[in-house]
Amino acid sequence: MKIAVITVGKKHDETLVGAIAEYEKRVKGSGHSLEWIFIIPEAIKKDGEISRAISTEGEKIIAHIETGDFVITLDEHGKEKTTVALAETLQSRIQEGYKRMVFIIGGAYGLDKSVLTKANLMLSLSQLTFPHQLVRLILTEQIYRVLSVMGGGKYHHE
Repeated sequence: MKIAVITVGKKHDETLVGAIAEYEKRVKGSGHSLEWIFIIPEAIKKDGEISRAISTEGEKIIAHIETGDFVITLDEHGKEKTTVALAETLQSRIQEGYKRMVFIIGGAYGLDKSVLTKANLMLSLSQLTFPHQLVRLILTEQIYRVLSVMGGGKYHHE
């Protein structure tokens, strides 16, 4: 399975690079691909520019979504799922013919409505608030864990 993560923000924080790389290695070692697509955040100099920035970031995100992608936005208003439930969802989508799973992490002010309407699933990782950099690590670990569950691995103990 091909997996892409589109994220608004700079490259990975130096303190998290090693941990993210470890889970990327595990994902790739299980026969799947993981691609990171970084969208440079729009500059905001005053409050009135926030909606313009979100819209521009949205256009850049949408440019990376391909026909046939299953799009998952990470959003605080999204649905919370267990790891097993997420694995079941992705497995079902693969059986339906989706070739690539695309996870989208928005910028500091969230995702534009144009991006949210492209989502097949709005997912919340937690009701807690996390820094975007940490969300990348959590998401990468969860992608690995979901793939492990899908492959019948023993990574998830239930």
